[in-house]
Amino acid sequence: MDQRMVSERGGTAIHINEFDPATISFTYGDLFPAMRYKDGKPYREQVCTKDEIYGLIERFGLPQDWNSEGNNGPE
Repeated sequence: MDQRMVSERGGTAIHINEFDPATISFTYGDLFPAMRYKDGKPYREQVCTKDEIYGLIERFGLPQDWNSEGNNGPE
């Protein structure tokens, strides 16, 4: 296996720049709450491009950092 594809945890990791931006999309937080939970947050019901997801991460941080226990919402 190509060494650049092996993550520190033993799984497979492919750097985001290996993907054509037109072929990949993201949700901020887990897919199901991101698309179904209605609380007015600007990242709900949105499918994002790579640039858009980077903008959301810059604005809100990573959900696993600010909501690691799940106490601050369904993310």
